[in-house]
Amino acid sequence: MPLIRFLGPGLLLDRDGNPVTVRSRKLLALLAYLMTEQQVAHSRSQLLALFWPDATTADAQNNLRVSLNRLRKIPQEIAVDESEYGELLLVDRFTVQAQPAWAELTDFNQFNQLLESTRRHDHVSRGQCAECQARLQQAVQLYQGEFLAGLGLAECTDYEEWLFMQRERLRVLLLEAYQDLGDYAESTGDLTAARGFSQRQLELDSLREPAYRQQMRILAAQGDRSGALLLFERCRTVLSDELGLDPEPETLALHMQILNAEMPARADATDAPVSAPRHNLSQPLTPFIGREEEVEALQERLANPTYRLLSIVGPGGIGKSRLAQQVAAQQLNSFRDGVYFVALAQTPTAESIPLAIVETMQLAFGASDKSPAEQMFEMIGRKQILLVLDNFEHLMDGVDLLMQLLQKAPEVVLLITSRERLNLQAEDLFELHGLAVPASHTEPTAAHFAAIRLFTDRAHRLDKHFKLTSAQLPQVVQICQLVEGFPLAIELAATWIRDLDCADIVAELVDGLARLETTARDVDPQHRSLRSVFNASWKLLSLQERTVLARLAIFRGGFTLDAAHAVAQATPALLSGLRNKSLLRHAGARRYDMHALVHQFAAEVLANDAAEATLVRDAHSQYFLTLLAEQAVALDTRAAGAASALIQPEWENAVMAWQQAVAQREAPRLQNALDGLYRFCDLRGLYGEAQTLLESALVCFETPLTALTDASMAMDVRAQSLLCCRLLTALISTAECRGEFERSQKLAQKALALATVLDSKEDIIKISLGQAKAFELDDRYSQGLALAEKLLAMAEAEGLELQAGNSMELIGYNAYRLGDYVRAHAMYQRLLTYHERSGRLELPARLAISILGSMAIDQGDYAAGLTYYHRFLASSQAADDRVNMAHAYDYLARAWNHLGDFDQAIALADQCVACAEILGDSWLKRRTLIRRSYAQRQLGQLAEALSGLTEAASLARINGSQLALADTLAQLAETQMAMAQSTRQWEEAAATFQEAATLLRAGHEMTKVRAVEIGLAELAHRRGDGATAFMQIEPILPHLPTESAAGWDEPLRAYLVCVRILHAMGNPLAQDLCDQARQLLDRLACNIADYAQRQTFLNAIPAHRELRAEWERTVAS
Repeated sequence: MPLIRFLGPGLLLDRDGNPVTVRSRKLLALLAYLMTEQQVAHSRSQLLALFWPDATTADAQNNLRVSLNRLRKIPQEIAVDESEYGELLLVDRFTVQAQPAWAELTDFNQFNQLLESTRRHDHVSRGQCAECQARLQQAVQLYQGEFLAGLGLAECTDYEEWLFMQRERLRVLLLEAYQDLGDYAESTGDLTAARGFSQRQLELDSLREPAYRQQMRILAAQGDRSGALLLFERCRTVLSDELGLDPEPETLALHMQILNAEMPARADATDAPVSAPRHNLSQPLTPFIGREEEVEALQERLANPTYRLLSIVGPGGIGKSRLAQQVAAQQLNSFRDGVYFVALAQTPTAESIPLAIVETMQLAFGASDKSPAEQMFEMIGRKQILLVLDNFEHLMDGVDLLMQLLQKAPEVVLLITSRERLNLQAEDLFELHGLAVPASHTEPTAAHFAAIRLFTDRAHRLDKHFKLTSAQLPQVVQICQLVEGFPLAIELAATWIRDLDCADIVAELVDGLARLETTARDVDPQHRSLRSVFNASWKLLSLQERTVLARLAIFRGGFTLDAAHAVAQATPALLSGLRNKSLLRHAGARRYDMHALVHQFAAEVLANDAAEATLVRDAHSQYFLTLLAEQAVALDTRAAGAASALIQPEWENAVMAWQQAVAQREAPRLQNALDGLYRFCDLRGLYGEAQTLLESALVCFETPLTALTDASMAMDVRAQSLLCCRLLTALISTAECRGEFERSQKLAQKALALATVLDSKEDIIKISLGQAKAFELDDRYSQGLALAEKLLAMAEAEGLELQAGNSMELIGYNAYRLGDYVRAHAMYQRLLTYHERSGRLELPARLAISILGSMAIDQGDYAAGLTYYHRFLASSQAADDRVNMAHAYDYLARAWNHLGDFDQAIALADQCVACAEILGDSWLKRRTLIRRSYAQRQLGQLAEALSGLTEAASLARINGSQLALADTLAQLAETQMAMAQSTRQWEEAAATFQEAATLLRAGHEMTKVRAVEIGLAELAHRRGDGATAFMQIEPILPHLPTESAAGWDEPLRAYLVCVRILHAMGNPLAQDLCDQARQLLDRLACNIADYAQRQTFLNAIPAHRELRAEWERTVAS
């Protein structure tokens, strides 16, 4: 029973069938639109134009936000488990989309699916197909009235147009369904039902002549000639009155037949029996699961006479034969002389193919001088048949015979299954891959993927206690992922279900896929184990192909043509041949990979030859470490995005290459590759992986400082020590990025001591830059600034461009945090100029752009800040810099908070939090949780804000930064104050404010201290303690900003609190202060050129809106 009904007046039902109230007609209309158009994501602007065309942008956005929040509650109201269908809506800051799985609960979707299934069903005519008639009956029963009857919105013209088009489309579909139902009922002699169906048509369309004709025939057949003639007159009158036309010739001819009594007294309910189509297809003993797209594509090709040679190609066990049988079974009515499945697995040679075909068709060769092939051509040359030639891969010498057959028999169509493509121009190739597998068990529709359904079906056949539960789903998904959706492997894995649970099956597969086998008697011997499948393919390879395939097993995650040539001596022709035999897969431009099963067996072959395996591993390591070395410089330039994109698909190979070099103690290779390895990890945020790789090398090469005396420092020892120094330097940065500041300092001390002994100025500067960064992270900006200035002088003296640029970036940031905006701005401009000249300072220049944005925000130029932040994001995206993309989302959330678009701020903060969790960056996560909580507080989502800030405070205490903790506590106190309803809660908020103020005073952050004291003043004011409130604001009043934001996060909110406190006391200063606040608000708004953004800034931020109202009241009084 559909719980969401749109066919008729819109209606929602709970699980018990009781109606559920929807707050408004527009809300129901919005739900209907999203659910019936769920195949695409809709932009928010499109929805605003559809449903609130006359509202202001701010009002429309608010209406949409409220409506979406109400729609999200529908699953609870109709008692639907969201774990089964997922969330009702997929919402981000730009788009809204209904979850596709929810469409299953609507009558609209069920109606369309039923009709679509009748169109796709293989039959001569829908009007004569009993199976489709049952589906049509179900469909028309769902149609309880006009689509969204009575749910028009006169003020929404675009919505009205959409509604009209939907209603018209559904009306046409319903008319066609009733017509086919009527035709079938009439042909089977059920005249009462046929008359009812034709009457339904006329109720929908009073001008529909075929329905009139059908009713006239039925009335005449039932002996009611006068009723039939009367109906004709009604038809003629309606057509004349409505259209000014006469009836169609067919209607006039039928009228004359009835008038002359030429119609039979009763329609003939029996048809001549149709002879059953000829075929040898066996009835499947298990259901066919998945491959819907492949079936549809093959059906389309078979319906087109241009395509007469179709091949389904893929590795053994991929499901080629079963797919061919399924498609062939749906073609029984399409080939006059039959459909035949010719099994060729046991056919020894190409010369035996004609005999196999003739015997399958139950024909026989006669005594003749002609060859078997010529006799076969004569026997089937005039037939219209579909021949499925199964397992053709070992008969490639017979390809010419196929071409001759197609020429001699113009109505024969061939469907071939093979592990190897035919390599013919006439071939229409269908490459078969694994069944669809969900990327994660958390996907809402994970259980509906074909691979999961196949495992579930086969497991349940063997163990009736097995059911796919939410607890088992993760393991079943992992099983299907491990075998990459390979049908045979899934079926073999399912046979273990009687002895092992799903987790144990996963463990077995992780140990080795070769164990998959079955003893089932009804399984082809070649398919009883994966090893037998691979061995059958291995036997078809030449010696050279076997050698190359085994070498290619060294690669992880695929390989390019160049890599295959360098490592495995593979030529393009050899790779193409292996692909044609379904042992390699095309994975993009000039790139190949292997199925996991093929890879495992090929790797076993390579491992059995120890000497060969050693050579291949060494060549592999050399190739990919050279790749990292060659891209190192590019990763520091504008070409970083391209360089990163080149490394990304090879990352698994690069990791393996590094590990091999460590195992073989190849210090020069590691030294050359180190910069490329670290820069790539830094761009992608792969800090955990980088740490593991770097530490493995450090353990291998680390030399005690006591061994590095001048007398004993041989060249190889010095080279190894230099490598260790640079490994330590990279580990320092990795630790800092992971928030492990104490560890980074210990590593820095060790690295600096080593660099000093080695007298390597470049490494000394690099390590010291890490120390300057640590000062910054520990809020010691003066020390960080002094050290960065010293390092800049050293770097410029040594001609080290990259280190000079990094020093400039640190100088600019520390100056910014110390409030010296002039110096920071000058240093950043110098850095950008430096970068334009050299092109080597892409990352420091990118960071400079972000801080220029932050300075603009701090000074109240929010639109300029937004522009800088967008540049920062674009630059990060161009370089594929995942870390700074995350920071850009955080900065943009900050900008939108200041501009008042809190929905955008929350959406961006959500993106950043997700990125920070992936990156393992607790520092960034804490900061972004504050941004998100601020936006939530402005929207009144206080519980959500409190939850986020509580988590942020925990992270801040772990990280150890007192200023970070103070910022978090200040926002936490604001939220506690907003939620406070009791004395205990007021006191808790006050204590949090006081802790924040103490920490900020210790850090000399006086502007932030004043902002916290404003919070304390507001708290006292709310509690009715006017005297305390005034004492709090009195010393602050001279420091309120006048020309710009001057570093205040909420300058107008500070004014608003002071004005209200002064008003409550009757202090005349309130009027002047209110005027001053209004001037600052207007000045800040004037910086925003975009009209819509300016209006949002003025009206969406509660403090701004309330300040204007306060000013208007003051002026009026």
